[in-house]
Amino acid sequence: MRQWRRWAAVVGWVLVIAVMFLPLGRTVFSPRTDHFCEVVVGAFAAVRVAFNLAALFYFERVTEGITRTVYLFADYAVKVPSFRGKGGVSRRWTIFLAGLQANMQEREWSKANYAGLLPVLLADPLGFVLVMPRVDPLPDELPEDEFEKFCDRGDYHIPTENKPGHFAMWKGEMVALDYGS
Repeated sequence: MRQWRRWAAVVGWVLVIAVMFLPLGRTVFSPRTDHFCEVVVGAFAAVRVAFNLAALFYFERVTEGITRTVYLFADYAVKVPSFRGKGGVSRRWTIFLAGLQANMQEREWSKANYAGLLPVLLADPLGFVLVMPRVDPLPDELPEDEFEKFCDRGDYHIPTENKPGHFAMWKGEMVALDYGS
């Protein structure tokens, strides 16, 4: 029960800090507020600032990927889209949309209950937040033949890359952690 209280405190603080930083996000990340994508990226920047501030106190570890950031908290991994990268707003917007798409894809694949995938516990339909069980990833990539055997499931193919940290053992079987493309 204490974990849920702590989780509720984190969500509450993230929302409070996001509201406080919303004007900052709009002015810093979107100098011209007449463009819709700049306003959305600016607003999401405020939420990211809030998550990063909450990470200082509540999250145990933060992992950065190309399109998403993973916050590890208690028994959960929380994936949110990222918009970091070099370039202007359009480049960050593209990365942000790819992160949304990856979260939505993992949500849909998990709903199909395919074997070999770490299940999604909670996800919003728009792809802003995705929650999975926390597992320790395997440190090495798989041998090529083992990787092909793992991904080819007969009637479907698991869309993952053979990289260190993309696989883990969960409930006695190997699962893919990152299967959003």
